[in-house]
Amino acid sequence: MRRPIDGFDYEERAEQQRVRRNTMFTSMKMDYLDRLSALLDSGGLPSDSRATVIHRVHRVCDSIESDLNRLEGGSH
Repeated sequence: MRRPIDGFDYEERAEQQRVRRNTMFTSMKMDYLDRLSALLDSGGLPSDSRATVIHRVHRVCDSIESDLNRLEGGSH
């Protein structure tokens, strides 16, 4: 059990850690999205692979949108 420390808010700290973690995950997804975009821009993909990459781009965008909504709303 945590012993309270004067002036230290465990709930605020937990919220800060949650936001930092979610922000980090969103940043990683944005980096991945950049790599997928570069792959598409290279133009060297067969059409069937291109469709797979486009599908992944859509999934990553949906996931980022979900992360941002969660960060905005403060829900867990």
